Amino acid sequence: MTVQYTQKVASQTGLGSFAKLLLRWRGSLYKMVWQDMAVYLLVYYTISLVYRFVLSGDSKKTFENLVVSCARFRDLIPVSFVLGFYVSLVVDRWWGTYKSFPWPDNLAILVTTYIKGQDPEGRRIRTTVLRYINLSIAMTLSMISPQVKEKFPSLKFLAGAGYLTDTEMKILEEHERRTRVHRVYVPTMWACKLVEKARIDGRIRTDGLQKVLISEILSVRGKCGELMGWNDHNIPLVYTQVRRITALV
Repeated sequence: MTVQYTQKVASQTGLGSFAKLLLRWRGSLYKMVWQDMAVYLLVYYTISLVYRFVLSGDSKKTFENLVVSCARFRDLIPVSFVLGFYVSLVVDRWWGTYKSFPWPDNLAILVTTYIKGQDPEGRRIRTTVLRYINLSIAMTLSMISPQVKEKFPSLKFLAGAGYLTDTEMKILEEHERRTRVHRVYVPTMWACKLVEKARIDGRIRTDGLQKVLISEILSVRGKCGELMGWNDHNIPLVYTQVRRITALV
């Protein structure tokens, strides 16, 4: 999760406003690498003490020749290029994930605008369409986010939170047993069917307005698919290993 800090910077004035960011711990570089750094320093000072107080004269020369040889090979590895490529890859992935996040707000506005009727049935259709979309989003996030997964570990918890009924839960469970098609897409199909019913009942005035609603529903479905794609296809392990080994060497 990205740690927010821009608000605190924007509200500060005077010398050192941005320098204070270097002292933040939560979400910082220090928090990520302090354990590796501690191990590195322990190994470094252990080798230094052994070199200074344990090794004999000939052993010191052998060690110095080894250090010089390693320094020569170090220059052959384009560290800045490898790290720059990896950082660019990670940032592009992070930004792509953010842009793929599904938001139901536009659909909520369109549903309220285009599906007419202040009677109980009209309100039920509008509420149910949005509930199905929120269910699809919640199911997607429960697959890729540990925090959401902890809150909604199964369909039973989603039903308890009001995202779906017991009957709908049984349908989704049966769907998962009978087919390999992911159940995340089922609620969006239900939402499209409800929009079609609203058009047949005359609650949506034209076919064009129905198409707008269907397109927005499919847009949300597409965003959910993109999020699952980002989650299923990680950065190739070889890139991470090369970056790690290059930085250590």
